[in-house]
Amino acid sequence: MRALNVSIEKSVVVVVEGIDDRIVFEFFCQKWNINNIQFVSLNTKADFDSVSAVVRLPGFDETVRTFAILRDADNNFGSAKQSVEDILRRLSLRIKTDFFILPDNRNTGMLETLLMGSISGDASRVGCIDAFIECLHNKSVDIPEHRKDKAKTYAFLSVFDEPGKRIGEAAQAGYWNSDNEIFNPLKEFFKKLVE
Repeated sequence: MRALNVSIEKSVVVVVEGIDDRIVFEFFCQKWNINNIQFVSLNTKADFDSVSAVVRLPGFDETVRTFAILRDADNNFGSAKQSVEDILRRLSLRIKTDFFILPDNRNTGMLETLLMGSISGDASRVGCIDAFIECLHNKSVDIPEHRKDKAKTYAFLSVFDEPGKRIGEAAQAGYWNSDNEIFNPLKEFFKKLVE
């Protein structure tokens, strides 16, 4: 794993898998007026080595009062949940800890699953994206089930005036409606962290 070049500055630290994840969550928290959370990108999947590197950062022991892990369920929610619980158990931190498994802390999927859920009311675009994925399938270009939401997300992003934005940039540009109720479980999770 690449060394983390991060200074711990806030009392609530949430580790996330990638830079885009960090940008999306920072933007949403700003929109939701949830302050005092520092998101740290692992730039990899959350495993014991990557997460423990954050805990060893200078200032962590003196500053952090709440520590959380945010990761994708991918194609197995139970496995993702077990992995995070094992990491937190092995760390045995003496502060408040918690976790959230995307998309909704219950089901398989990823951040892109949540983001696509927020535009489900946009029937014209969603219908075209679904037709595109179905067309690929009919042409024997199969996208693994657990990667379809990622493919759909980038198909969705490709139709804007500035195609090619990453999901973090798309959040900053207002492509995702942060007020959509699909984000409520995540919003409540963040609110609970800063209580």
